[in-house]
Amino acid sequence: MVRTKVFVGNLAFKTTQPELAAAFEACGNVVSANIITRGKRSLGYGFVEFEEEHEAERAVQEMDKTVLDEREINVELAKPRVEKSEESVEYDDSPVETRNKNNGRRGRNSRKQSDEPQRQPKEKVESETTLFIANLPYTFDDLKLATLFEDFDILTAHVVTTKSGKSRGYGFVEFSNKDNQQEALAAMDEQEVESGSKSEPRVLSVKVALTEKDDEEETSE
Repeated sequence: MVRTKVFVGNLAFKTTQPELAAAFEACGNVVSANIITRGKRSLGYGFVEFEEEHEAERAVQEMDKTVLDEREINVELAKPRVEKSEESVEYDDSPVETRNKNNGRRGRNSRKQSDEPQRQPKEKVESETTLFIANLPYTFDDLKLATLFEDFDILTAHVVTTKSGKSRGYGFVEFSNKDNQQEALAAMDEQEVESGSKSEPRVLSVKVALTEKDDEEETSE
């Protein structure tokens, strides 16, 4: 799987797309640089795409935890989207055939595989008690996230982290009831949160979390 795009987080709100592209030119041939916005306001993160995979890997090695426009940025390989259907599974736009190998002849395990019911994607619905919080300062942990929403009678607060324990910049907050959830959504979406003594404040992106009907697992929209 070829991965030529990197995710860039904790960008300064004043950083422009040409400036982002210029900052990564030393790592390779930049195909595109895109800063994610809401209206005209930067959400503080974006993506840079290179021509070759080794250029993206170099960008991660050389640019992660460096300073751009007085902000320490977070750089990692972007994760490709996975789309499932009844006929094929796509990983980064590369279809994987579901037909049996060996010219279509039935193999030893073909009967077992064909007899098993296909797993259908679980339906997702809006949670009535949980919010998805994006663009969090990378200094935030569970306690700081809980403190941020303490006026709304919360049950739990969790910041999603990497395997090494570093924040991914987003998390979930569960409330005691739907009324508290909706009050927090109205009050906290697009609110500025201080990142640190030398960093610009970050603008929160708050949405109703999605949950799978069976196991109540939250995901972002």
